[in-house]
Amino acid sequence: MKSPIKLFTVVVIALVATGCASTYVPPTTGYKAPEKSKVGVLVVAKENPSHTHVGTTIFNNFNKEYDYDWQLKETIFDIFEGKIEGGTTYDVVDMSNLISEDDTLSFVDVVNKEWVFNEKSTRTREKLAAEGITAVVVIKESPTLAAMECGMYGCSEHYSQGYGLFTRSFLGLDNYMASASFVISIETIDKPVDITRLEHVNETQTYMAKNKPLEDFADPADFENITEEELAPVKTALIEYFDNLAGMTRQFLVGNENVSSQ
Repeated sequence: MKSPIKLFTVVVIALVATGCASTYVPPTTGYKAPEKSKVGVLVVAKENPSHTHVGTTIFNNFNKEYDYDWQLKETIFDIFEGKIEGGTTYDVVDMSNLISEDDTLSFVDVVNKEWVFNEKSTRTREKLAAEGITAVVVIKESPTLAAMECGMYGCSEHYSQGYGLFTRSFLGLDNYMASASFVISIETIDKPVDITRLEHVNETQTYMAKNKPLEDFADPADFENITEEELAPVKTALIEYFDNLAGMTRQFLVGNENVSSQ
């Protein structure tokens, strides 16, 4: 049964926890990716969606992977390719054949209020730059924070174990979320800028943005064996999330300052 009110109430302490840990973001005025440059995209994800459930007690918790061929990894790549190449001279390339496990894929940091390159990634950055790559998008599936419940004694954190459906039940009240359980970095490597730190893009990286409440999600006939048709709204929400993120990435690369921090 669904709750008539939102199960997860974001109270002041949660706002403090998510809002006060912000880092100074240097200005990016004037950046535009060079014409005919390449954008490297790497998507690492399992083939099938998951259902992570957190119940009233830990004995009710479970994580289940469904054998539904969503092809989400390929879809995410196609979304970025279509958005970035559309109406531009840029070329999106798959980085999976260009990197190894030893490569450091964190390229940009902020030091003394200035964008700087991460020295540990120098070898990898130079290797990619030699291929004509000027920007890098890395999307890796990972357990990520999905919900935070706060009260007078502190906060409880609940994690999604993979992309797909995240549910939280408490005393018979169910909340359904489409979980984009990924760690994401979007950086330029011709000049150091971490696009995911910019104001509007950074908003997409919060746990609340990555876990979209599905207010109209119908209670499944069998909660522990949800059909592919019943999960369809989850897939739709994930595609919408990455479509929005890819659009923001394109805007920055073409020189649109609207995605930048003030």
